[in-house]
Amino acid sequence: MKNIFKKYIPAPHTITEHRWISKLGPKIKDPNLWHLNRRSVSYGILAGTFCAFIPLPIQIFFAIFACFFIRGNLPVAVASTWISNPFTYLPLYFFCYEVGAWLWGFPVDSTGKPIQIQFDLILSDFQLFIHQLGNLGWKAMGPLLLGCFIVGTLTAVGCFIVIRVLWRVHIYRAWNHRREKRFNKKKW
Repeated sequence: MKNIFKKYIPAPHTITEHRWISKLGPKIKDPNLWHLNRRSVSYGILAGTFCAFIPLPIQIFFAIFACFFIRGNLPVAVASTWISNPFTYLPLYFFCYEVGAWLWGFPVDSTGKPIQIQFDLILSDFQLFIHQLGNLGWKAMGPLLLGCFIVGTLTAVGCFIVIRVLWRVHIYRAWNHRREKRFNKKKW
């Protein structure tokens, strides 16, 4: 399992010597942030996957700072933030909004009715259309953030558990393979 990650992750010195990354100080050169083991990779996945659901374009920086505190693998965390990318933003955040709206309640106007956007106003009364869109945007922010937190937490914990289990299965199989090899060697 370690070899799979080593194959795609660049060497730590090539990253830490980059002019922008070196500004993070000596903490970025901590060997625990670059070490490939079950603990660091699973915590890197945890940090990166959770930060992928933050509806801001600076998710990678949040993942880096999370790795400083939980000692996760930095390259794995940065790579796992790409769960949300320009191709997946719309379905991902729509799903998060739906989860948040289901838990929180749909955004409603002052009369208690769900807010509806009248798209036919784009041509006739653009200012009213923008007002409706802005009204929906502020009222939809609560359910979106709640949904992102819930879905991000569940996804991050699920990925954390899957990585831990897969790594353990890989180790178990490697032990069995070595044991069989020793047993077959002794037979001859």
